[in-house]
Amino acid sequence: MSQNQPPARIIEASPWHPSIERLRSTLVAGSWALLEIARGAYADWKDQLPSPKEDLALRVEILAFFLHVSSRHAQRTGQVTRSEFLELLRPPMARDLIRAAWDSQPENPFQGQGIVQQWQVAQVMQQMREADATYAACREIAGQAINSTDHVVGRFVRRVFQALETLPSVEVARQMGHSTLDIITRIRLPALVQSAASRLNGHR
Repeated sequence: MSQNQPPARIIEASPWHPSIERLRSTLVAGSWALLEIARGAYADWKDQLPSPKEDLALRVEILAFFLHVSSRHAQRTGQVTRSEFLELLRPPMARDLIRAAWDSQPENPFQGQGIVQQWQVAQVMQQMREADATYAACREIAGQAINSTDHVVGRFVRRVFQALETLPSVEVARQMGHSTLDIITRIRLPALVQSAASRLNGHR
């Protein structure tokens, strides 16, 4: 097996089983919902939308957050480790993120440049790994103090505004935190992760 070839268990898990694809598409939908909330907060603060660079940084941070929270729920099922879960979902979702970012531009400067696209995906994956490591230092996903950076959600909110180079008010940060938890609840993330983890466990 070459170094670039994924483990056999992951090969067996693709093409995507419906439960895994459902989780993947729901994470994308949740990410878009959070992206719109962050864009709105930024627009209210600076009276303009984020730049393309800031917008891409937002997308990376939000997706990394969702993947981290999902991987925590996956590990709690006892059916799959965090690393196994991330190995499966992070690469294709990084590719999806890059394609979506390019598709949102009037002209795609990288059209047909496969090497450049691969480099971009590698960069995004590295940024997502770094974000995941930062969130991993938190003991809990959320706590009573929604803005506390001791919890994943509070740290995520701080990192979102750092990516936008914006200093929000305490109230705006609190609203962003509650909106984040609300989206996690509305998309029924724990249940979706449980189903996907069961599928992955069956491919051991």
